[in-house]
Amino acid sequence: MRFPAEAKYNDALDCAVLFYLTGDANYARCAADILHNATKTLLPVTASTSTSNGGWIFQSDLLKEARVTGTQLPIIYDFLYSWLQTNQVYDVKTATMVDFNFTTAQSVFRKQYELTRDHGQKESNWSALESTTMLNNLLALDDSAERSTALQVY
Repeated sequence: MRFPAEAKYNDALDCAVLFYLTGDANYARCAADILHNATKTLLPVTASTSTSNGGWIFQSDLLKEARVTGTQLPIIYDFLYSWLQTNQVYDVKTATMVDFNFTTAQSVFRKQYELTRDHGQKESNWSALESTTMLNNLLALDDSAERSTALQVY
């Protein structure tokens, strides 16, 4: 069963890769709009405080979140980074074109990394299943010192 968020993020990831391969800005536009609205919508959501398996979108299932949504956003960001610097994105709430908010995206990547680090399971194979989310999000951090520190924890 595919979750709506999974379909949206996977479609955006496909578009980001297609943009990278073809240079077709239509693919970038699709992926960037989804990335912008996802990060903008996700950031104000209060994450679970449960350290046993508390997530963000899936409040009681970080493992599901790691597989369904946690890995895609930082990869989309990576493929679109240069494009995002010079193009605007569509904001669903205001129905206008706006500059991509890099600060918001960085906060989302940081939070996802921290959730996986602090709420992930370490006594089972869940570590392997969650590690891609942790790694993808820490590698999307723009600050090289922060990224290096996070990589040492990983």
